[in-house]
Amino acid sequence: MRSLALLALSAAALTQLPGDARAESTPYFYLGPQISTLGFGGEAGVRLNDFLGLRAGGNYFSYDGDEEIDNIDYDFDLDLASAGAVLDVHPFGTGFRLTGGFRWNGNGADLTATPNGTITVGDQTFTAAEAGRVTGEIDFNSFAPYTGFGYQGGLFGNRLLLSFDLGVLFQGDPDVDLDGDGTLANDPAFRAELKNEADEIEDELAFLGFYPVAALTATYRF
Repeated sequence: MRSLALLALSAAALTQLPGDARAESTPYFYLGPQISTLGFGGEAGVRLNDFLGLRAGGNYFSYDGDEEIDNIDYDFDLDLASAGAVLDVHPFGTGFRLTGGFRWNGNGADLTATPNGTITVGDQTFTAAEAGRVTGEIDFNSFAPYTGFGYQGGLFGNRLLLSFDLGVLFQGDPDVDLDGDGTLANDPAFRAELKNEADEIEDELAFLGFYPVAALTATYRF
């Protein structure tokens, strides 16, 4: 109840902020760059009237690093890639908006583990020669609904529009596939342990199914 009350107060406060991007002459279009937890990108939109708007955009980010997952040290190549469209509802006819839509989702990662001694895959321990290099992919649903809320305010006579959005991308549980190129690469028992290991990684990364989105966008109004 306390969190709901705080959200209601925040929404009411947003409607009173100066520089509100009101739709005093609609429709109008805007376009500009964006930085978000989905990566770097851009966004284009149209404010149809006081209460409705449409937006479309895309984001990309790539990062290489290393991480221990289920007691195995992996080198990973992370790719965040998504694009989509949303409908904005401005319930107060101001810059505050409630948003819903979808994105094509290409978020995922490639994994590589190169053991020097032994490696525990699933519930069994194997030598480096037996397991070889363990590689894998992490994928999510290619269609991902999005919901959130935000605020768009104007500067310089509303020619420059600044907006901030918070939301959740529902990209589903991770799907993990693993393989090995050692001497037991085709052994049924080893492959069963690879499947067990993939299941454990999926459980460990299940929280990413609800991906938090925070976005800051600067656009020029035409």
